[in-house]
Amino acid sequence: MGKSVLEMLICGGPVMIPIFIVSLVIWTLIIGKYRRLKKEDINQEIFTDKIISFLQKGEKEKIVELSSLTPGILSKTVKALTDDEYKTRKSLLNIVQEIMHEEYPRLEETLSTIASLASVAPLLGLLGTVSGMVTTFDSITIFGTGDPQSLAKGISQALITTQSGLIVAIPALFSHNHLLKKVNQQIFEFEKNINKIINILTKGDRQ
Repeated sequence: MGKSVLEMLICGGPVMIPIFIVSLVIWTLIIGKYRRLKKEDINQEIFTDKIISFLQKGEKEKIVELSSLTPGILSKTVKALTDDEYKTRKSLLNIVQEIMHEEYPRLEETLSTIASLASVAPLLGLLGTVSGMVTTFDSITIFGTGDPQSLAKGISQALITTQSGLIVAIPALFSHNHLLKKVNQQIFEFEKNINKIINILTKGDRQ
């Protein structure tokens, strides 16, 4: 019969405490990141088509209204680009660059922390393994091999901490890679669509 989480925490020894804390922090960050990305996950193609249509019709009020109601970096950038009258292509690109420098770190924040903690978890498991083996050899030194219960306790501690570290790390790394892919996709879509809008705003101006 499998052990409960509480039993694993007890049997795994003191190292299970930081492993458990790392797990809590990782999943708090992962869930928070998924919620934030979902909130800003709009269909950028549809948004861009609407903005281009409004631009072609000269309906600036509708651009401001739609941008204000739509979350995400693309809508924020469109609002900034259309705040004033005609700008050169260079000035528009400068505005986009400034917003990118501000927004990209926000999109990518916590991802490096998730990756680092996911790498730490199996190392903590390895530390627990070493501690368990030390306990086992200490038991052999004191009691010899005649106390199977003491030997089993040390070996169990070693295996449980290794298992726990991997249980934390594997799904965390998978989630990190999935989140990174979503962020990169959002950035790619943003750059593609904002260039379409700039082309309409500048009407072919390359200055």
